[in-house]
Amino acid sequence: MISHGGDRVLHARVDDVPWDREADVVVAGSGGAGWAAALGAASAGASALVLEKAERIGGTTAQAGGGTTYRASTWLWICDHPWLGAPDPRPEALRYMARLAFPTLYAPNAPQLGLPPERYRLLETFFDRGKEVVSALSEIGALDFAPLEHINDYYADFPENAVGRGRALYLRMPDGREGTGGDIVDSMAACAGRLGVEVRTGARVRGLVLDADTGAVAGVAAGGMAADAMLIRARGGVVFATGGFAHDRDLVREHLRGPVLGSAASTANQGDFVRIASAAGARLGAMNEAWLTPVVLDQLPAPASGVFRLPGDSMILVNRYGERVVNEKTTYNEMTRAFFAWDPARAEYPNLPLVMVYDGSVSERCRDLPEDAPVAEGGGNPLPRVPGGEAHEVTGGTWEELAAAIDAHLRRNGRWLPGVRLDGRFVERLRASVGRFDRMAAVG
Repeated sequence: MISHGGDRVLHARVDDVPWDREADVVVAGSGGAGWAAALGAASAGASALVLEKAERIGGTTAQAGGGTTYRASTWLWICDHPWLGAPDPRPEALRYMARLAFPTLYAPNAPQLGLPPERYRLLETFFDRGKEVVSALSEIGALDFAPLEHINDYYADFPENAVGRGRALYLRMPDGREGTGGDIVDSMAACAGRLGVEVRTGARVRGLVLDADTGAVAGVAAGGMAADAMLIRARGGVVFATGGFAHDRDLVREHLRGPVLGSAASTANQGDFVRIASAAGARLGAMNEAWLTPVVLDQLPAPASGVFRLPGDSMILVNRYGERVVNEKTTYNEMTRAFFAWDPARAEYPNLPLVMVYDGSVSERCRDLPEDAPVAEGGGNPLPRVPGGEAHEVTGGTWEELAAAIDAHLRRNGRWLPGVRLDGRFVERLRASVGRFDRMAAVG
């Protein structure tokens, strides 16, 4: 007998379920994490079935490093990996990660560095198992790794960082180039095929089948609507690697701490696992955090790429009041914090959006960055390759003309920022912001 707990959880005695298929391990999602799980199972002699919601494999991993504005390698950040070429002591690495991941909890002299046990174990697991996973993927021929020596850690100068170089790994392609996320997916999928892993696209996992006697996960319901979903038994376990919830507006509003308007992640990332896991009674954590980057307003809700680095030197970001509010060269994830600043007097987010203001030298020098430009040289360059070639770039011969063009552009994008316009003193404050920037640049 099968009892329905909504369409996301089915309770049943395992032997009574009319299973349509069986596998030792069922993996939901075919991005890098999903393929790693399937390859781990298959290389250990287990049968593995990968179920992908979209019609194409790869998820967000396949899109990484391959946006329309640039082409760049995709990296893995792994501690103490075999290709590092330098010691990466465990205690120092744990302190480094704890300080960055949990800055309000981090206490270097406290037990577990001041972190709750489950958070500390998470960092330990990442350090201990990450290097094992990349080694195993290399050994079975899934990925040919090499160290990305020209990219340092973003916080390499922190005293907790004991490694004098970056920890990033990239996929080395047969022709010597650095592989993109799509290349990573292709390479892992090819290896999975050699090991007998099955994959089905257009197969959305809609719910779990739980053993009515023990409560253990016995399988999944996947495919069509709940009434005609295929029941797949997982003799050894189910692994979810279905991405986040970036393209579910309700979950974004409910969980993320600020106004997140879109995402360059796969549009299939709609929080399926959040709802399935919640229905099964799982405890969720860290739901208010995300890996964030600025995006071009006109490309919402699904830009091809984030803006990972703003190019040029004679360039500033200002808010709608004409005020410079952030270091334009800070790391992309940290830059996004500026958007979430709340003005209690005005009851608004004054830094939403930010406007990139630059001069002719940036316009002339920074459009034709090579397609494989690394992040440090302008990955995700927002400047169109042809001046004025895209709607989000506007110009003006005077400050007043520029302000009028920006304001008109905001009005056209009212869908995303309803009612947001430039302040009446924008030109005055912009002049002051540029003047201050120029004076500081003159003295170094």
